[in-house]
Amino acid sequence: MGKLIILGTTIGNVEDISIRALRHIFESQVVLAEDTRVFIKFKNILKDRYLDTLESLEINIDTKQNIHSYREQNHDRVVKDILEQLKDEDVAIATDAGMPGISDPGFKLIRDVIEAGFEIDVVPGPTAVTSAFVLSGLPTDYYSFVGFLPRKKSKIQKLLDNYNLEQTSLIVYESPFRVIKSLEILKELYGDDLSVSAVGEITKKFQRVERGKVAEVISNFRKQAPKGEWVIVIRKL
Repeated sequence: MGKLIILGTTIGNVEDISIRALRHIFESQVVLAEDTRVFIKFKNILKDRYLDTLESLEINIDTKQNIHSYREQNHDRVVKDILEQLKDEDVAIATDAGMPGISDPGFKLIRDVIEAGFEIDVVPGPTAVTSAFVLSGLPTDYYSFVGFLPRKKSKIQKLLDNYNLEQTSLIVYESPFRVIKSLEILKELYGDDLSVSAVGEITKKFQRVERGKVAEVISNFRKQAPKGEWVIVIRKL
């Protein structure tokens, strides 16, 4: 009987890849990839850059692999086949970047695999959530991650009413097209004293960090527009 391998990869910098991840990326016979093209490209980049390392670790780079697309949208159609494969062999799941299940495909499959009685293992990898949080300089005693914010102010307020920002740091994801608008809504809800840290393109060449009160961060974004995906941390200090 096989097990499901939750395969954490990198979030932008390929040098963050782990040895365990390399082994599963190249030696897993069945891989569920969010986008098969992205996975194959990533695998080729690793092979080109770390061929000597792969050989010294005796990782078989020529393993014949069945790479299938797995997304939340096709879960119901493919889950039965995945469970059948697990009866005979391990299956690895990887997303385009980071950790499956964290604002990426994975939760439904993990849930169903557990319910079906199969083992699960995890290959830890970096996540934008924790990386941006420790970069923020905001208190790390208590925190909550809520994924992407709703678009409407009323829904944002309803969501955030569940949290006391004087006691909890809140972490959210945001697209470059919504960063300023979302920060403006947060300013309206919590006032000028709201402390903010926003991290974009994390671990990549053009990583950018903006810290300060919410009005200051908004002003900085108006001077230099945000690019790429962003992680925003907020706290009332």
